[in-house]
Amino acid sequence: MENRAEFRRRIRGVQDYLSEKNIGALTVSSEKNLAYLFGVGTGRAVVTEDSCVLWVREVYLGVYASLFERAPYSVRVYRPQAVERYVRRLAPARMAFEDLPCMQLKVLKRKFGVGRVVVVDVVERLRMVKSPYEVSMLRASASIAKVGLRRAHEVVAEGVRELDAVAEIEAAIRRAGSETPPFEGGMILAGGAHGADIHARPSTRKIGRGLVVVDLGARFAGYHSDLSRTLSVGALTRAERVVLEAVASIRDESVDRLCVGVKASEVAAYAEKRIEGLGYHFHHALGHGVGLDIHEKPSLSPQSKDVLTEGMVFTIEPGIYVPGRFGVRFEDTIHLTARGPKNLTESP
Repeated sequence: MENRAEFRRRIRGVQDYLSEKNIGALTVSSEKNLAYLFGVGTGRAVVTEDSCVLWVREVYLGVYASLFERAPYSVRVYRPQAVERYVRRLAPARMAFEDLPCMQLKVLKRKFGVGRVVVVDVVERLRMVKSPYEVSMLRASASIAKVGLRRAHEVVAEGVRELDAVAEIEAAIRRAGSETPPFEGGMILAGGAHGADIHARPSTRKIGRGLVVVDLGARFAGYHSDLSRTLSVGALTRAERVVLEAVASIRDESVDRLCVGVKASEVAAYAEKRIEGLGYHFHHALGHGVGLDIHEKPSLSPQSKDVLTEGMVFTIEPGIYVPGRFGVRFEDTIHLTARGPKNLTESP
């Protein structure tokens, strides 16, 4: 579990942002942002430039007693209207909220005044750059994912049902220490024409000759990893071989282009151009951030406004999908350092 200094650093980052933007207070209620700032994914919190209060149900005072005893923030028992009364006493000139549904935002603007309510993504932005502690957790998660990949190489074979192969792979990942199945909703494993579905769910189909997309990951201490390979079963056609080799090369070329200060959109545009040069379309982003969520900032798409920064951890996952025939994707989780990219999920 993160130490006191880690939480203090994260909270200080929010407080510095509030001071810079002249925002009186920020309310935090999303599970992952709460976990990032306070170590628990429950409750509601209010952060100001010089204070930080977390409200949780009384039972959690005992459950998380060891964490709260050394926490660099105040903890209170949640009661109805407690947070609202606290905010009214603060009477901030500007009140910040996380991303909210449109109707809820309209209610808040009526309640606090249109000019006083702002929506910010400061916590998500802070989460983009990982601390050494977070990188160590992500590296451990990636090691577990690689156990799953090794099992995939053992069980993916002609005549095996997709769901049976998935059961073996996910069991290996859990035995290796993953807190959840891959991506909580389960991994992707799809052979032949089924692999052309980018988000294919494993089915009772039997694996046949050809290409099989395997997309898996793990979660360790709350931190995810993400890894995809396209496996070969039996003899491939020339078209399958060409696409398989091309996508693997584009993955490697994209990783080679990663460095601090480069625009994410430039790397994504390069991969898209390479795929289009082969006569195909690129149907999803080149990558996404990985951390407490399996998909988080930054975005690596041609439309992205993000600039690659030291400490970011994200995927690189080019893919080509041919409806009715096959799909190919290669994906790795990358840690960007001052010296360049480090592949956390690299495997033979």
